[in-house]
Amino acid sequence: MMKWRAGIKSNIQLFMKEYLLASDLPEEIQKDTFRFLTLEGKLFNEQKHFTWGEFSYYIFSLFDCEDQSKITARAAGIELLILSTDIIDDLIDNDYCSETFTILSKSEALLLSNALLMESISLLVINIDQINPLKDIRKNLINACNGQWQDLYFTIDIPTVTEEQYFHLIKQKSASLFRLIFDLNSKKDETLFEQISTFLGYSGQIRNDVKDIFSENKNDLKQKKATLPVIKALEHSIEKDDGFLLKKLNLISAKNEDSHLLNEISTYINKTGAISYCLILAKLYENKAKALITQCFPNKEIELECLLALLD
Repeated sequence: MMKWRAGIKSNIQLFMKEYLLASDLPEEIQKDTFRFLTLEGKLFNEQKHFTWGEFSYYIFSLFDCEDQSKITARAAGIELLILSTDIIDDLIDNDYCSETFTILSKSEALLLSNALLMESISLLVINIDQINPLKDIRKNLINACNGQWQDLYFTIDIPTVTEEQYFHLIKQKSASLFRLIFDLNSKKDETLFEQISTFLGYSGQIRNDVKDIFSENKNDLKQKKATLPVIKALEHSIEKDDGFLLKKLNLISAKNEDSHLLNEISTYINKTGAISYCLILAKLYENKAKALITQCFPNKEIELECLLALLD
């Protein structure tokens, strides 16, 4: 199974290289794209992380499609699509310490994101038999965009921000990208695929939010984003110590970065048990998604095994 997985990743990498080098993109954009694709969680990174290209390949393989070249092309398209959205995400969140801005200026990042979006759509609609696949792509990208827009203003400054509101936002922002992959394959079992996409979106976003709490290169705490770890820690703080955490968060200034204050806040959040709660919840949603996928495709043993291993 591991050998098969490695072969799949190599095939997508080879296709990506050949496609980009043969494209009309300027040489510098090609080079920058390859540099981004070597970062953590991307297709050319040597570590065994989740990648969107591999994930989408296995999902496409679960459906009745024997054309491996078509599957590989669409998997590469998803990888480029997510890279495009990641770059925009860094721009929106002002994560100027991230890898994006060690490689590119703000203007270059915008241009690259736009170029990758166009290339990804070209790959996703190639040889697709469905009627009007662009409609499904547009629908899910608009949902993700709307969720990202709301996320700009989803901070602790909102009165009584709740866990329920958080999950409503994540369903738009993150789950829509998973749903896009399913929509490219089948219109059957829509409710089931919606559930799978939602659970995967929840699990992935919660893990990212936990990771960002302790990352010096992310701005979630600096921008006082109402992520799930913060929401749960605030609930604890209001109940146990008269809102100590909220008082600390309100000391954060956009103009003056106080690393000692940020470390104090992240340490406090961890001590409340919010991080443990979030990681358990993320695993629960991951397991729910795995169970539903297995239920949908009981006869795809090899593909399922690889997909489930990738999600671990």
